[in-house]
Amino acid sequence: MLDSVLDVSRAQALYRTLDQALGQSAPIVMDGSRVERVDTAAVQMLAAFGRATHERGLKLKWQAPSAALRQAVDLLGLGAMCGFEA
Repeated sequence: MLDSVLDVSRAQALYRTLDQALGQSAPIVMDGSRVERVDTAAVQMLAAFGRATHERGLKLKWQAPSAALRQAVDLLGLGAMCGFEA
């Protein structure tokens, strides 16, 4: 489950969470339901994570992304790269 705030001040913690998820062999389910605030740096990190899962042949599924997370990702046009379904 992602934290309620995803911003540059918490980038290191987000990186650790995403890096740990990449070590799985099972499909990755990301719970974004608690996200209340997200900045561009965090969305860029999520996009890089989405690309990395694709390159490694891992399946990524988002579980209940919050409205704030969806809005930030959509505003930057990175939904597909982040692994969001259309």
